[in-house]
Amino acid sequence: MSFAENLSALLNLRGLTQEEVAKAAGVTPGAVTGWRNGSRPRKAALENLCASYGLTQDDLLSDSFGLASKVETRDLDSLQIPVPLIEGIDPSREMGRASRFIAVPASALRNRPNAYAITVKDDGMSQKIPVGSHAVIDPDEPVPRNGSVVAFKITDFQSVDVLWTSGHSILIRKWYVGVSHVMLSPRSYREKVEDIVLRLEDAASSIELLGTVVWFQSAGDPR
Repeated sequence: MSFAENLSALLNLRGLTQEEVAKAAGVTPGAVTGWRNGSRPRKAALENLCASYGLTQDDLLSDSFGLASKVETRDLDSLQIPVPLIEGIDPSREMGRASRFIAVPASALRNRPNAYAITVKDDGMSQKIPVGSHAVIDPDEPVPRNGSVVAFKITDFQSVDVLWTSGHSILIRKWYVGVSHVMLSPRSYREKVEDIVLRLEDAASSIELLGTVVWFQSAGDPR
């Protein structure tokens, strides 16, 4: 498999655009077009791509062990690709300089180019997502579906009337929207965890919605 084929596999697996790949590599979109037509990246651009997407140079350069070869020989449920593992304090900034990655099934990341992972510290969904596991968050789903599990931060504690929170900055709850209210509902083994109920007009100023949790898995050693 050529570099062009491995690059195409990366774009398809992560749902990336050429502009996003160009930004990650530190080149122009025209350079990415050239790569897809058979040219090879310079060393700095290749290193930038590997650092941005948690890849090895073999993933992009190897005929036998590159991404394209892996896609041909394995189904998406068994193929693992890296996503950045971040603290989640400021995801938009942390994504660009992530130094740790975890391997996630490619099927969970299809068309989710900006997905990232956090280590779960909140026990609000402990019946489903254990504390200490890794949760993968898609920040690009604009409106979560009712019943989706979402990650969020409370930005105005005075307006959020809850008896007890875990004290962690990123909380995980089920998302429900009614006619006039948003409800963030726990599934926790800890009895004191209550629903968070907000008026629709207050939700945007009271919480920062980080995205939908699309996958979780036991914590392993990050790369």
